[in-house]
Amino acid sequence: MKSFRIAFATVGLALVATPAIGQYYGTDGEQFVSAVEKRDGNKATELLAGHPTIVDTKDAKGDTGLIVAIRDSDNDWAAFLLNKGADPNAHGANGDTPLIAAAKVGFDFDVLIDAVDAGTGGATGRSKADAPEIDGEVHLRDAGGLQPGDIVCARIEDSDDHDLYGVPV
Repeated sequence: MKSFRIAFATVGLALVATPAIGQYYGTDGEQFVSAVEKRDGNKATELLAGHPTIVDTKDAKGDTGLIVAIRDSDNDWAAFLLNKGADPNAHGANGDTPLIAAAKVGFDFDVLIDAVDAGTGGATGRSKADAPEIDGEVHLRDAGGLQPGDIVCARIEDSDDHDLYGVPV
């Protein structure tokens, strides 16, 4: 009889834990990432309105909406998600952060120039979507002629844990 109670309790605990597993499959979170993939702004906005933290939910493959947008080189969606609080350090299915995903696909996006080094021809800036408290900079080579405050489209060529490296396009 005692072993029956233990087995029953184990099954009960497994059933209670099921929603934690289900958060990645068929939930609002997966619908949100699907809306990002389909570029369905109305659906994504509707889901975010009801659950703002859904912005970092992963799909069945393990990718966030931000990683999907970056993988697809969609500047508008990436900026939208960052402005909605998407975590730029969240890891995707293969362990990559959005920064690493951006470097891998040759992502182009607008960079707000913060400083220019006339001696080296380089410039340092940040994504227009970055808040001042977010770490990470975008370092550009061959950036002659730029001034602080300029916005330039840059192609990302490399990255490390915090920064991106690229060139104006």
